Amino acid sequence: MGQSPPSSSYNSEGRGLPFFQGKAEFQALYPRVVKFCDEPKKIAETGDILLSVRAPVGPTNLNKEKSCIGRGLAAIRPSQVTSSQYLLNYLRFIEPILSKQGTGSTFTAISKKDVEGIAVLLAPLDEQQRIVAKLDQLLAKVDACKERLDKIPAILKRFRQSVLAAACSGRLTADWRQADTKRADVERSSNNGNPFPVPVSWSWGFLADYIESMSNGIYKPEEFYNDTGVICLRMYNIQDGKVDWTKLKRMNLHENEIEKYSLKENDILINRVNSRELVGKAALMPHLTEPVIFESKNIRMRLKRERITAAYVNYLFMTKLVRDIFEESAKQTVGMATISQPQIRRILVPLPPIDEQHEIVRRVEALFKLADDIEKRYEKARAHVDRLTQSILAKAFRGELVPQDPGDEPASELLKRIRQEKASKEEKGGVRSRRTRQD
Repeated sequence: MGQSPPSSSYNSEGRGLPFFQGKAEFQALYPRVVKFCDEPKKIAETGDILLSVRAPVGPTNLNKEKSCIGRGLAAIRPSQVTSSQYLLNYLRFIEPILSKQGTGSTFTAISKKDVEGIAVLLAPLDEQQRIVAKLDQLLAKVDACKERLDKIPAILKRFRQSVLAAACSGRLTADWRQADTKRADVERSSNNGNPFPVPVSWSWGFLADYIESMSNGIYKPEEFYNDTGVICLRMYNIQDGKVDWTKLKRMNLHENEIEKYSLKENDILINRVNSRELVGKAALMPHLTEPVIFESKNIRMRLKRERITAAYVNYLFMTKLVRDIFEESAKQTVGMATISQPQIRRILVPLPPIDEQHEIVRRVEALFKLADDIEKRYEKARAHVDRLTQSILAKAFRGELVPQDPGDEPASELLKRIRQEKASKEEKGGVRSRRTRQD
């Protein structure tokens, strides 16, 4: 079992041994070296199995070199007549069971006695080697599949940003303008000092010219929130341009307060306080069937609907153009960034004719729905692949993954040799201990 060395012995300059504290350093097979220790208390040797025994219980890695281990780990050294890879795979097979064995109110953990009490399903040694070889082959394919699948979220994120960039530059509706004889001229205008060129039928304008009203939300101490009053949207209820209706908070208010801070369909709710990368995120309010208000960390923006489309502006708030403005201009306080109503009013945005705004919204919604559908398929496939590893391991340890060979030495004989090896080591250890006492 690991033991924490003095913190003064930690270093990142390579003095002493690589130091692993727990599961945080684990990777697919071998842990990554983050720090070193020059006063190790407990040492793991090359080839030892590292088992996380403390928050969380159960994950494993293989030790690549002589290392120091902290109290979050145990080092398991397999018998010389047992395959370490077989034992590693077996521990990974029973990880869901091990994860439930931990006890403790603050951090769940298992003891040395618990580790020693783990029952191991032992196969004949030759079959162990066949199982390991087959698992290496199959799990490598699973890992390759995971690696390819895990590229999809980043691809979808780039796709959505490309759609938004095309939408606010006029490229998304270029064919629509060409089909309209009144707008057959689709030549680009010059920048004229604006961020990028747009079609000649478009213009640039400050949001201030299109805003009917803006107001910050209501502030109430935390004890005002409950589960029975009017819904109050908080900063975490704004996600990806929409309202997240989970984890809702409510509060009891007077009618005049509800009226003052009520949200309506097509209002845009803007996050006023958050981290620098999230401040300024916005959500378009849908049709509401009951009163909904908003807290002080958000701003309500109500637009002149006859001049601009709220859904189009909401998409603009998701573009890199506007996100960069917020990240550059937000005022930073301790751990948080803030934006103000004047900052929002000064945002310069590209403005197509109102009918083209509607067409842009329709196309963006269709393309985003396509991305959402692909994302759902990805999540389903990823969950299936995650279950596949455990399914393959279960088949291996049911004896169904590789053929049985009647010529293999029985596992009972292997167990005898393991016990003999252990007894021999204990006897040698006892002799050394007696000699030390005599000396």
